[in-house]
Amino acid sequence: MQHSTRAFLGSLAVGTVVGFGLYWLVGRVTLAVVTGVTWTAALGVTLHIRRAYPAFSTGESWGDKRWTGLAVAVVTLAALIGAGPALPVSADFQFALGLLVLGASFTAYMAGTLAVLDRVDVDSNTTGSSRVSHAADDD
Repeated sequence: MQHSTRAFLGSLAVGTVVGFGLYWLVGRVTLAVVTGVTWTAALGVTLHIRRAYPAFSTGESWGDKRWTGLAVAVVTLAALIGAGPALPVSADFQFALGLLVLGASFTAYMAGTLAVLDRVDVDSNTTGSSRVSHAADDD
């Protein structure tokens, strides 16, 4: 079985488990399906980036981690506080909303990463780029 097929099936399995688990927990079909789709997409894009661009994982220095840290902090705030105890809904529904926020944010972050990697002319096995195109340079 090819790596891309395994990655797709693994992502689909995780998304299905998340979706069925949320349906069992809160009984809302739309919420369960959308949350499962967000987690499937997030994991699928993450595994694609790992396979296609192995040299572009986040580094170990503060300069490499600061934007990831900002994204994690804002998403955690939204998932735990924004969709948390202050809402007048059950704890199960709060948990489901938190998973939806986390899945959608994870998908958006990974899709943004992939969009940047696709715009930059790079060799996926090196850490540098041969040419970076900026809109301001097109004059």
